[in-house]
Amino acid sequence: MAPILHIALYTFKPSLTAVEIQESTRNMLLLKERCVHPDTGKPYILSMVAGPNLVPDSPYAGGYTHALMMMFGSKADWLYYTKEDPAHTEFMRENKDWEGGCVIDIGGDEE
Repeated sequence: MAPILHIALYTFKPSLTAVEIQESTRNMLLLKERCVHPDTGKPYILSMVAGPNLVPDSPYAGGYTHALMMMFGSKADWLYYTKEDPAHTEFMRENKDWEGGCVIDIGGDEE
């Protein structure tokens, strides 16, 4: 199976300080270790990177200032992350730092 990439583009609320944005990004990156497979109890996110757009004023940035990219080894892992993983669910419920965003998922085997 080809890996699946989960890509999120987002903008933080303008009221946040640089320190708060860094802390929010650190908390997001902790998902790589906090999200564990229900059967093995081991982390299942293969790779993860997040940070600010290097050219946020580009006409192609769509107004998004930050991005996240995660890689999953299987469709099952990706589906578990998006629909069931308690660490991801808790993070999304508690995170109120974003003002807007866009998420796309690509890869995997074509059906």
